[in-house]
Amino acid sequence: MLCADSTGGSSASEEGAQLQKMWVTFRKKASLPHDCPPEAATLETGAREYLHSFLQCSVLFFQSLTGIHFTPPSDDGQVFSDMCMFLNIPHSLHTLLDKPDSSSSPGYSLRRLAGSWSSHSRLRELGAGAVASLPPILRQPRQLISLPRSYSDLVNKASKFKCANHVVDGDDGQAAMLCLLCGQMLCTNSYCCMTDVEDEEEEEDNQPGHKRLRIGGLTRHAQTCGDGVGMALWILEVYVVLLDATNIRHVKGCTLTPPYLDQYGESDPGLRRGSPLLLSEESVQQLDTVWFQHQVPERITQEMEQNRNLMGIVWSQM
Repeated sequence: MLCADSTGGSSASEEGAQLQKMWVTFRKKASLPHDCPPEAATLETGAREYLHSFLQCSVLFFQSLTGIHFTPPSDDGQVFSDMCMFLNIPHSLHTLLDKPDSSSSPGYSLRRLAGSWSSHSRLRELGAGAVASLPPILRQPRQLISLPRSYSDLVNKASKFKCANHVVDGDDGQAAMLCLLCGQMLCTNSYCCMTDVEDEEEEEDNQPGHKRLRIGGLTRHAQTCGDGVGMALWILEVYVVLLDATNIRHVKGCTLTPPYLDQYGESDPGLRRGSPLLLSEESVQQLDTVWFQHQVPERITQEMEQNRNLMGIVWSQM
């Protein structure tokens, strides 16, 4: 970055000049070189870019929390100020950066927090002249795994699957499931992959003799992979299994048509017809929507209302 006069010069905005002063102040607290601040315009542009990303996340969170929707303005130059107005925070950096005259001033908490960060021992370890890289604020959402075009590739993968807990030679492929969240192959055999877990609710109630719950491989995997939510492809049965194990006492689930269809646009449960199945991009997008919009529990409830037989399945042993 180019060095500039700490006053910001006649061409620098008031906000940029304030950022320069804060840059010098906090670099002093961090025991880092502070005699050559960046140009005011550079600091102001960088601050607004990072604030813009943070405000976008805040707007999305506020929309989900309150149900009040944000309408973006037609003029891109107004997006920043409109987001600030939507969140009921000052849209002017001058208001936030101006030296506070009391603890109730908008800039008081900001300066106190920034000062605390600047005094952190980790910054001193960086040494003079070191530049810390800023990671991107926005993160890509977790996506479902990529699937092969031909279903025969998955069948071959299932036929080679061997369960680590199955000590007797046999056909483990029949019970093989592919986790669509991480790609791990899972075994759903009730006789080799069932595990006992503590009933946490009864333990919290301090009830004597609390029982242990038996859960299957998919239910156990969902606890660590999807925070209690599971989505797996039962390969040889040709079903997508949705699982809601957020409450280990009341695990619910359902089956959906997989994103593989034959030339007539139909699936082949159990591979009974033996028709070649190819990946359907439209079906993949539908699964993506269920995952991205957190619709797994809702979709399970809908399927159970339409098919009462699903209620008789002990999904926790899946």
